Amino acid sequence: MGRVDLEKRRAATERLRQLADAGHLTSRHVRLTAAGRGISEHTVWRWIGPHAPPTDGRSRPGYRLTDTDRAAFVFYQGNVGCTPCPRRAVIKGTPAPSGTDLPEEFVQGWR
Repeated sequence: MGRVDLEKRRAATERLRQLADAGHLTSRHVRLTAAGRGISEHTVWRWIGPHAPPTDGRSRPGYRLTDTDRAAFVFYQGNVGCTPCPRRAVIKGTPAPSGTDLPEEFVQGWR
């Protein structure tokens, strides 16, 4: 299975999304599209799914580290695995998962 030309992909996904919006999309449509492009049906379903990557040639925007994220990495001595849980806890407004108090700088920065 190879890569599909961006224009062909855009045309296929646009039509399949139109069918889906109208409530007429069937597995047969996806099967025919996949066969015509030489790709798997799973790939076509992924193209038209709710988290489908953009078809305009740009990649998805990545997460940009904030100054607070960088300070937390230093605080946790470079252990990137320690940072997401407290960050998520602050964003959700729940206590830190470890039960320890976070520096106020992190709480303010992540809010």
